[in-house]
Amino acid sequence: MQFQNIFHDFSSLENLLGHLSYTLTIVSMLMRSMGWLRLFAISSGVVGMTYYLGMRGDYVSAFWETCYVLVNVVQLFLLWYENRIGQFDGVEREFVSHALEDLKPVHAAKLLRQAQHETIAANEVLVVEDKLPDRLYYVVSGEVRIEQKGVVIGACGKGDFLGEMSLLSQVEASATAITVTPCEVLVFERPALEVLLEKADPVRHALHAGISRNLLAKIDRMNAFSVHMQTA
Repeated sequence: MQFQNIFHDFSSLENLLGHLSYTLTIVSMLMRSMGWLRLFAISSGVVGMTYYLGMRGDYVSAFWETCYVLVNVVQLFLLWYENRIGQFDGVEREFVSHALEDLKPVHAAKLLRQAQHETIAANEVLVVEDKLPDRLYYVVSGEVRIEQKGVVIGACGKGDFLGEMSLLSQVEASATAITVTPCEVLVFERPALEVLLEKADPVRHALHAGISRNLLAKIDRMNAFSVHMQTA
């Protein structure tokens, strides 16, 4: 008899909303994306509010479901606010999309808070061969020549990093970098950057991946430049 009552309560049409509310809560816990988790949690809370208020007349449970919905709405808004790409200016957006592929804006913002946007005149030395650079440069515009033992071995420009090998391997620079034209750059002070990368794994992984992609591109360009010079 008791089992029949339990089965009747469980299968009753008026309890379908209750089942749906808990089902949505369980589904939300299965979501790997925080945004989808919040959306399913909000849906669960709204259905729960309807169930307790409309079907059960349980104002206390409806009140707590309302609180649950409001908390998740606020968290969803904060998630959107932190990850909006509009928080960056044009130069920063270009840097994020080109050098920090797939890194969420909330993490990219931590790195960009350390960046200094500078314009450097022509014929300025940015990196000195056989010395440990104290800055990492990202070239926004302009041209930089690369010299080794006083011989020009290549050039860098928009989208290139300078001083990156020393950041990755903790060794002195293998070449000197000198501006050919006025250059617009993003500058990262090495000590503060290393502290951030030690603490923030997503930032470290994204920056290292971006530097590695750029290194491969620069190696290809410098090989082509070497072949061209030998042919000339």
